[in-house]
Amino acid sequence: ILVNGVYAFILDILIILAPFLPIISFANTCVGNQNRALLFDVEGNPTPRAHKILTNTPMGRFGEANELLGGILFLMDDAYSGFINGVVLPIDGGFSAYSGV
Repeated sequence: ILVNGVYAFILDILIILAPFLPIISFANTCVGNQNRALLFDVEGNPTPRAHKILTNTPMGRFGEANELLGGILFLMDDAYSGFINGVVLPIDGGFSAYSGV
């Protein structure tokens, strides 16, 4: 619920600011070390939580920081994304799009 609330808040901000800052988008990522202790034990093995996430991620792995660059560079380049505004671009290996079916 919190994630959906943050997502809705970001979309509202994007809509409000669009007339003033015409290119506003957001890259939603699942990359980082902030939750490493929840995802891996002290020996580096995936926890049950990590297994659940990976099972529901079509790419079957966690992303690497360098994999953010394509989406971020795309959103920053007017030639490619000049008319894109108010979107959230998930960079999450398909996790947010996968229904588990």
